Amino acid sequence: MKLTRRRVLQVDTMNTSLYLNPSSTFIDLPVIPLLTSTSPPPPFTQLQVSPVDILPVPFSGGTPRTYRKHETDLATTITFEQIIYELLPNGCFMPALLAWNCTGSHLDPGDVRWATHARQVYVFGVNGYASINDVPMQDDDERVYPDVDLSIRRHFELNTELVVVLDQNYFYVNLKRELLNPNGGLSESPVMFVFN
Repeated sequence: MKLTRRRVLQVDTMNTSLYLNPSSTFIDLPVIPLLTSTSPPPPFTQLQVSPVDILPVPFSGGTPRTYRKHETDLATTITFEQIIYELLPNGCFMPALLAWNCTGSHLDPGDVRWATHARQVYVFGVNGYASINDVPMQDDDERVYPDVDLSIRRHFELNTELVVVLDQNYFYVNLKRELLNPNGGLSESPVMFVFN
């Protein structure tokens, strides 16, 4: 006599929510507890970040948010960009460039690509300015470095690139973070973290 063990898979419905607002953005995903051979299939439960753990955007200066929509017969792309600045009382100046674009196919709704780019710069010893609007910025495309003598100021830059690609069956994530000039030296090699 041959005994076989059969496993029954229960399919539960679930909700995934994307919350967008000026002070915080997060994804609320279902969390599945660890299954054992004797435990029944659990229901999906939503765990959401408590509002007390969401910090407001601390930046007090910068450019307005820019959204653009580009639509063709094949796809729609939404782009976003903003440069933000903060000058702390201790003289630390923190500019950041935040940009992303999201493209969705009209032919295949499951075909979506979302790419983000963030440059954060920390420059210490930016003193003597009455307000954040008085700090001069270098005249380049991204305007994330103050126009001050960086050779005498400690500074570093953190770059983050995140690309998420979805199809009907899977999603693919590529995350790359680089820490440039951690001691303010121009000859320093970047510290890099890559996740695929």
